[in-house]
Amino acid sequence: MPQLLEMTKRHPLLRLDIRLSDRAVDLLEEGIDMVVRLGEPGNSAFLSSRCLGHQCVVTCASPAYLAERGSPTCAADLAAHDCLTFAGEGGIVPWTLPGETAGTTTVVIDGRHTISDGEALRMAAIDGLGIAQLPT
Repeated sequence: MPQLLEMTKRHPLLRLDIRLSDRAVDLLEEGIDMVVRLGEPGNSAFLSSRCLGHQCVVTCASPAYLAERGSPTCAADLAAHDCLTFAGEGGIVPWTLPGETAGTTTVVIDGRHTISDGEALRMAAIDGLGIAQLPT
């Protein structure tokens, strides 16, 4: 949002109709001129796209949650914790975790709570409901 708001200051004739959603929209059917999506562009061969950047995620929890339940030190430790998972249209989004030897590994987490809104997921983690993976 800060970048979009700055763009409207530089271009006073620009009119924005901003719709925030975690679902994949049909740009043509819904009359949308531009979209910013996280992840792979998918089946959009008839659309023009470019990468604007890369999103990093962190595995995090509130200090209160960690004080009460302890900090996991490896992927296996997550089984003993309340995990907060994000569900998109394709189902629960797997977590990316550091690999045992090098690189990263993708793990499907069995979360206590599954939330389909990024801001709500962040709020649940801040409130101490569990461990989440959130964008930086």
